[in-house]
Amino acid sequence: MESNFEERAYDAACMIMGEAVWHLVSKGEQLTPDAVARTIVVLSEHRYDLAASIALSVLRSQYVKVE
Repeated sequence: MESNFEERAYDAACMIMGEAVWHLVSKGEQLTPDAVARTIVVLSEHRYDLAASIALSVLRSQYVKVE
């Protein structure tokens, strides 16, 4: 059961990171961990999004400080 949750959480975090990357690339913006984190925050601004929380946690622990 836990494995299934981990797989789903991983997939969801990858999807929102991919969406953030897509937005940045389509606008011709520089692709950096900070830019990805900021875009994830904007994309999830008006709703609680577990995938966004997981993605930001990964980015925070590896690359950036997200406020």
